[in-house]
Amino acid sequence: QASTISIFNDTDINSSYTADYRANLTCNSCTVLTYSAGAYSFSGAFGELFDGPASSGDAAEATWINAVLGTSFTSGDVSGGKSTGSDGTTYFTSALYVILKIGKNPDFTIIQNTSG
Repeated sequence: QASTISIFNDTDINSSYTADYRANLTCNSCTVLTYSAGAYSFSGAFGELFDGPASSGDAAEATWINAVLGTSFTSGDVSGGKSTGSDGTTYFTSALYVILKIGKNPDFTIIQNTSG
């Protein structure tokens, strides 16, 4: 059963939150990254975009997700399931996490697959 998650604009953890709407994500079973009370967590109702790596690339994105989640992904893990689709893209994956980038100078969030 699909659920829709609203994603809000850039939340730089070093400054104040701005609740500008950016996108909707519809997924069958997922949660999306939020930041509250000094920690990242996952929420099913809404998500936030964050300042991500300054330089694009698999290694920089792996470093960023590891810093946020305390994981140990490598650039090979990041490059394994890329999609460069346009607006309204349907994307199928069994990955545990998906990095979502929005914008020309992208803001980032992480989607957690909770389907098992």
